[in-house]
Amino acid sequence: MKLDIPSLSEAVATPAVASLVLVVEGDGTRRACLSAALKGWGYEVASAASEAEALALCTQRWPDIVLCSGAISGLDFCRVFWELSQGRGSYVILLADSHEWAVDRALDAGADDVLLRPAGLPELRARLMAGGAFSGHAAGVDAEKPADHRDFGYSA
Repeated sequence: MKLDIPSLSEAVATPAVASLVLVVEGDGTRRACLSAALKGWGYEVASAASEAEALALCTQRWPDIVLCSGAISGLDFCRVFWELSQGRGSYVILLADSHEWAVDRALDAGADDVLLRPAGLPELRARLMAGGAFSGHAAGVDAEKPADHRDFGYSA
């Protein structure tokens, strides 16, 4: 007797309620790459090229997760966002250059996690899943590797 049970990856790949991820990245190519990957993983995405644009988007709908590039005053944005987000449960990941001092400074400024560039999409996905589970906003994406394994960091 064969049971007709959908695979776990299919069930997990279709979230009941998708988390809203705000991508704050000044580089248009990186912003588009991150947004496409996030949408492919089942997240809702809002994107901004600057801090001001990001904060304006937050007035429309508060994000569950924020990916913020350290290249656009990331530490200052983390501080401002942290102050504004008290009690809202957002999870902030700072995308930073490969400087070890940036990790401590980013965490002190209010980031919940720091992902050093260059980093691949599989690592970003793992951090998002961990952050979503931590903050209570898991998107329920499947655990398979994305089709695109390119790094979204700086090219050498």
